[in-house]
Amino acid sequence: MSPPGFDGDFDSSGAAFGLGDPSECHENVAALRRAGRGDICTGFALPEDGYWLLHSWLVEPSGRVIETTEERTAYYGHRFDDEGAKLFAGT
Repeated sequence: MSPPGFDGDFDSSGAAFGLGDPSECHENVAALRRAGRGDICTGFALPEDGYWLLHSWLVEPSGRVIETTEERTAYYGHRFDDEGAKLFAGT
């Protein structure tokens, strides 16, 4: 069961990587959302070092993750609805 406000795991297999500036995940996904690239997700991502960190990413309508910084091995978080995404992206 996911904590309140979280949708759960997102599949990292087949993810697109490196579509933004390093260490700017929140700004990167906001810009891609404004360009119509996908849905904003925010929560936690697991890099290769094994320490979960706060992170944001996009998910395309097909379900594919768009990672804007560096490769992650797992994602856990919340997908914003349209209203939440507009607030996040400043549109």
